[in-house]
Amino acid sequence: MTVTFSTDLGHPLTRCANCLRVSHLLSIQRLAVFLDSANGKSRRVLVREQDLDHVELEDNELLCVSCSQAITSERQRTAITGKHVHSFSNPEGVDYEIGCFSNATGVQGFGEATEEWTWFPAYSWTIVCCAGCATHLGWCYQNSSGNSFYGLILSCLKSAREN
Repeated sequence: MTVTFSTDLGHPLTRCANCLRVSHLLSIQRLAVFLDSANGKSRRVLVREQDLDHVELEDNELLCVSCSQAITSERQRTAITGKHVHSFSNPEGVDYEIGCFSNATGVQGFGEATEEWTWFPAYSWTIVCCAGCATHLGWCYQNSSGNSFYGLILSCLKSAREN
């Protein structure tokens, strides 16, 4: 099977899907390092976010920037309304870039769930903070069917590989 990635640099990257594995991903910059298992060489490319769903992500832990508590991992990335990364402003005008994750074991929820000012229709939200240092990291969203995900502030997370 062959997968073609259209990069932000305008160069398509075509490789056998079995040979591609993302070993590091910085969601904000859309930078990925691809490891070609056939020759062991890595190649850095800028990739459109939606194309990353076609490759296997290593289980790179994502840590709290403030205290290095393990929060979630790259494998927990999920797409909500068709994409992983979303940009929103709260009612006070504070801008956030969040990534959606199916699980975040390193956070603790606070407060009552509410649908007021929700960024995802049909989902209520609660604030989540780092279980290690109580830094605000984002929100847990849940709908009436019990489906949930975490919207985590990407600037509050760092890769364990960068630590």
